[in-house]
Amino acid sequence: MKFLSWLSAFPITPMDRDGQIDAEALRKLIARLCVAEVDSIGLLGSTGTYMYLSREERRRALALALAETGGRTPVVVGVGALRTDEAVRLAQDAKALGASAGLLAAVSYTPPHRRCLRIVKAARAGDVADARRFDAALTPIWDLFKQFSSLRSVYAFADLLGVCQAEPPRPILSLPEPAKRKVADCLSLFRQDLAE
Repeated sequence: MKFLSWLSAFPITPMDRDGQIDAEALRKLIARLCVAEVDSIGLLGSTGTYMYLSREERRRALALALAETGGRTPVVVGVGALRTDEAVRLAQDAKALGASAGLLAAVSYTPPHRRCLRIVKAARAGDVADARRFDAALTPIWDLFKQFSSLRSVYAFADLLGVCQAEPPRPILSLPEPAKRKVADCLSLFRQDLAE
């Protein structure tokens, strides 16, 4: 496994009510990240609800993601577990399946839209003013994350964007309707802004 840098985008891991991974929805999410040209994909991180998955489901998620990237984008995979021996086994699985790196810490999700990537590009270029300006433009999203949690908000975004209709695994609850309306309003603002 190797060290990676720059922007690693962390998708949700869509599952059905029985806790099985929704393969088609996961492939769609991974494909979108590849198209967005993120520097790496952080599978099964904090937004991937990895702690709710069995070892077999984690391997399945990784295999699906690696197949979808086709080697175009490095995949970093969460290997965190409650026990050290299980984390070691997960790291061995990640290496055997071909992950670029393992991640033993939860990381926040950043929506991988081109507008979001501008922050990274500005930071890479050393343009602090532009990076701060782009970050300020994303304040409505950051506010949703603070109010409702990034994980629950990202699930609502995925539903509203038509990527997939998935719910976070229990005990985490989906956003209630008033909160979903706030997410929809935020998304509407960004769609208008992007159309201009």
